[in-house]
Amino acid sequence: MNHVIKLAIALPVFIAILISMGNAFQENSEDKFVTEAAAGNNLMLIKMLKKGTSVNSKNYEGQTALISAALKDKTDTLNLLISRGADLNQRGKQARTALMWAEIAGNLGSVQSLLTHGADLNQKDRNNQTALMFAAQRGNLAMVEILLQSGADPLARDMNCATSYDMAIKKGFQKVSKVISTFETSTQSSLDDDNNPTDVSL
Repeated sequence: MNHVIKLAIALPVFIAILISMGNAFQENSEDKFVTEAAAGNNLMLIKMLKKGTSVNSKNYEGQTALISAALKDKTDTLNLLISRGADLNQRGKQARTALMWAEIAGNLGSVQSLLTHGADLNQKDRNNQTALMFAAQRGNLAMVEILLQSGADPLARDMNCATSYDMAIKKGFQKVSKVISTFETSTQSSLDDDNNPTDVSL
């Protein structure tokens, strides 16, 4: 009888330990998955995916494998993750997407890959800043042009009501501000046309 009582007391403790070990394993596997993505270790990623690791796993910092690959400009890894169903617009630290982090790192290849696969280039982070705004603040003309040509909104405003044009001007990037200004005018004209359609009725 005593053995039964002791077993009844010990069993919940044992189960709790197993659950704790399982959670620790899951956390470690998610961290490892993100780390392997940053290293571009595609074979390991495929192996882990086959074992059930989620393609949208986040590490202890809140970063995803897709974001880590974008930060390191591992385009092959980026494409692998996307082909396995990675969420293009999943947010990591500071509510930023893989596209935002790729732009911040200046990784043109990753930006192009993400745009090709349909990443939302007008997503905003916790400060209401977009990928275009990051490019404008860094004076990255090539990045600004690609984002604008892909449909980035030059009229978007951050939490301080500043546009990407305002940010480029503040930093003294004249060429960048000129390109953005051209797209601003075009975008505003389109909006005006939409709001004031021509009456063609007789």
